[in-house]
Amino acid sequence: GTSKQIKIKRWEQKGEPTKCSKCSGTGEMRFVQRSFLGQVVNVQPCRSCSGLGYMGGREQKTTQLKIDIPKGVSEGNYMTLNGEGDHSIKGGSNGDLIIYFKEKEHNLFIRSDNDIYIDCWIDFPDAVIGSEVKVPTLSGNVKMKIPAGIENGQLLRLKDKGIAELNRHKIGDQYVRINIQTPRKINNKIKSILEELKLNLGKEPSFKKFNN
Repeated sequence: GTSKQIKIKRWEQKGEPTKCSKCSGTGEMRFVQRSFLGQVVNVQPCRSCSGLGYMGGREQKTTQLKIDIPKGVSEGNYMTLNGEGDHSIKGGSNGDLIIYFKEKEHNLFIRSDNDIYIDCWIDFPDAVIGSEVKVPTLSGNVKMKIPAGIENGQLLRLKDKGIAELNRHKIGDQYVRINIQTPRKINNKIKSILEELKLNLGKEPSFKKFNN
């Protein structure tokens, strides 16, 4: 969770409202039309007072509010601040302010429910013999072991490193997708080592059914 300052525009009290002279405070205009079926009454909102029944008594202002955002909120969630909406010119309590949350895209993580995902690129030797890397998380860097023989595209899980579930104590996980990068340019020494490795492995290419 966090706290944020937000700017809103709302109607605030200014002076006393007066009853609309056009609709006499009803907020409606009635028009009688005659047809072969008889009289038809057409009711429309009063254009002079926008259907409020009163004129004046408030003005639109921009104000700042501090809101406390609970941990675990996601796109489409909302919170209601009672009494922080528009001033009612008819008397009574002010309206409520309803705040909808929209997620900003992160430069590293992708969110899925309460889990988050990140890509990690490693060299071929690290994939073969294993290694240890520092992985960025929402709470800072942590060490993660990469097992020997890991395959390209394999997911490793960091337990409880995701996002807290809204109004609950459960926390999601972070998944790290391993990508084995192939160097495009190598020197003669590395080429010689790889050729020797290829001879020692002695494996032919294998094929499997395409799975998308």
